[in-house]
Amino acid sequence: MISRPTTSQLVDVVRHELSTKIAAHITDPELTVALQMVDHVLVTIARRADHEIAWMQEEMDAIESAAADLVAAEPGAGAVAEALEDYRTGRTGSLHLADVTDDYNRAAEVLSRAVEFVMASGGAHKERIIGLLSARLDHEVEVIGPDFTLVGRA
Repeated sequence: MISRPTTSQLVDVVRHELSTKIAAHITDPELTVALQMVDHVLVTIARRADHEIAWMQEEMDAIESAAADLVAAEPGAGAVAEALEDYRTGRTGSLHLADVTDDYNRAAEVLSRAVEFVMASGGAHKERIIGLLSARLDHEVEVIGPDFTLVGRA
């Protein structure tokens, strides 16, 4: 069955094998640091595998809704309207990661233009648009962890 084990479960098995069978035999400090970096990357991969497409979809929906409301209320938001139209006409609707990522990048352009507009003009939509940036940052922190640094790097 293709659904079990999940990608994150497979990654967890690899992490377990590395930490219980390989790490104990490494005495070189450089290799220990390298193994710690690999472990952190594997943790990140597992989180992304579990949530990445859903997070992008949720964010795209929120951006589209907020941008549509902004464009409807603000006649001067032509650049936002243009990006929103490009996003809507270019959206694939596919669930393949490469396609979702392309859709997400188009949505990011909509958000970028909306941020530029509300920062210059203020208005009632500013808090909602800036809130979208906060939600994006929250997902990034959840994926890489709040204290991310490359192990052994300062």
